[in-house]
Amino acid sequence: MCRVSGLSSGGRCPVFRSHPVIVLTADFFRVADPGVDRLVVDIRIAIQIVRSAATKVHENLRPNRGQYNAVRVNHGELKGSETMKTNWIGRPRFPFAVIALFATLTFGPLAFAAEPEPKKADWKIGDDTREAIIFAPVTATKEPTPLVFCFHGHGGTMAHAARAYGFHRAWPEAIVVYPQGLKTPSKLVDPDGKMSGWQVRVGDQNDRDLKFVDAILATVKQDYKVDEKRIFSTGHSNGGQFTYLMWAARGDVFAAVAPSAAIPTIDFKDAKPKPVLHVAGETDELVKFNWQKLTIERAKKLNGVDADGKLAGKFCTEYTSKSGPPVVTLIHPGGHRGLPDGTANRIAEFFQANPKK
Repeated sequence: MCRVSGLSSGGRCPVFRSHPVIVLTADFFRVADPGVDRLVVDIRIAIQIVRSAATKVHENLRPNRGQYNAVRVNHGELKGSETMKTNWIGRPRFPFAVIALFATLTFGPLAFAAEPEPKKADWKIGDDTREAIIFAPVTATKEPTPLVFCFHGHGGTMAHAARAYGFHRAWPEAIVVYPQGLKTPSKLVDPDGKMSGWQVRVGDQNDRDLKFVDAILATVKQDYKVDEKRIFSTGHSNGGQFTYLMWAARGDVFAAVAPSAAIPTIDFKDAKPKPVLHVAGETDELVKFNWQKLTIERAKKLNGVDADGKLAGKFCTEYTSKSGPPVVTLIHPGGHRGLPDGTANRIAEFFQANPKK
């Protein structure tokens, strides 16, 4: 259940003169379940709410000159504020219509959901309790639906991955699973294994994470109609490294993969050719760009693509062959943390174009 919070008077409207300007602040659009820490309505949805409200208020106005630019939506997860100007022409037939309408929004639940509601699931695997957040469209129980795994980086969480990467927003028609890692050593940042992460080699930690993926897959297939030809994996940093591992260890399961800011510890001779989109930052201070370029070259050699690629969108180059699967690179000027705007959408497009053949 979501609510719009924050209603205040913002002074006097220059057009309505005697009537106050209403400022709607939406700092907390959150899921009522405290176990799932994510924002369910982002700034775009907030703007839709205000636009809808403005339309209803406009119905109570009659033509007159002047403009009323009065609506501002602030979002706690964004830097600064997002402003939407709405032109309301004329004087109100009902002076308190604006106040009444926004009060209704403030104290009553919204009538729609912006995206599928999350489901928090858990599994008992050996001595460990494993968790994941699952987003599934309402149609997933009735018709074949693509499945995407999205793995957080070392020290990350499933909730942060859902907020930061937002693949369920980029591809709402797909089932998207954000698994939670366990404490795992990392040579680069966490040699004592105090933070959450993923195994990077077959046999590490008794293959606990590969078994976890197997368990998730079995449950999702039981609860939904999964399209076997459209199962994909993506992940950032250590999550991307684990995605590369699954390319080798579970290659028959996944149709395509999209690791970011990652290098594999697998030997590519254990992997079969597969569509891959690799995201890399030229100024990555942790997983050096030169290391990632070597990984891309190994993937290109495995897939047998042409040496010269073609532009395939912002920051993207696509390498193809007459018979093998493509390699796409998304090389951006940034560093290790964060992805360029639109990355999730580009990965979703890549997955949609590359079902299992």
